[in-house]
Amino acid sequence: MTSRQWLRELTGRCEDASFWGRLDDGDRAALADVAESARYKRDEWLIRAEDVGDWIAVLCGGRVRVVDATGTRLLSTRVAGDILGEQALIDRHPRSTTVIASTAVRAVRVRAKEFDSLLTARPHLLRVLCEVLSERLREATAARSADADAFTRVVKYLALRAQEYPMGGSGSVPVHIKSQEELAALLGLSRESVVRALRRLRREGAVSTRHGFVVVRDPYLLGERPTSRDL
Repeated sequence: MTSRQWLRELTGRCEDASFWGRLDDGDRAALADVAESARYKRDEWLIRAEDVGDWIAVLCGGRVRVVDATGTRLLSTRVAGDILGEQALIDRHPRSTTVIASTAVRAVRVRAKEFDSLLTARPHLLRVLCEVLSERLREATAARSADADAFTRVVKYLALRAQEYPMGGSGSVPVHIKSQEELAALLGLSRESVVRALRRLRREGAVSTRHGFVVVRDPYLLGERPTSRDL
């Protein structure tokens, strides 16, 4: 199936709110004329963090996951009709995330030079791209706020629990949490949020962890520390 056939088929089944769903027929035809088809197997990388961004892609079928540069944190998922790799073409910086196929994936790719020309020639295409970028920025801001709130809740809980017990000879207090899953359930958070909060506290030297326990090194300092700032 050619790129144009794929994209014509996509028009009838993608979400109206997706990048492709918002384009008009002229935008779609212009993209199809310069697009090259691509296929990816499950767990194959479409985009790697730190790579040079010299093309964008539109998903025609399948699903991908977007993870941070370390490959450990899921940032979002993308499906048919979504655009990938657009930020690196806009700001000319290396790619900041990695995109991995969660299923078999069909996509079309457009090289940077051709895409730049289309953005200049087709103002509506540029407007749609700006809308998508704005919405993704809002999503990222909301995710950071959620993480900040999660960090605050973990810190306050550990500080409160630690102050219930006398400090040991080293000045530290072990807080029994059973497991990260148990702590997450208790605080109404995801396990991933708890993992990130504890990782930050370990990095800053406020706590250490061992099986079933978080060892608070100084409960009074923990209780006075900033929480959601500087995330």
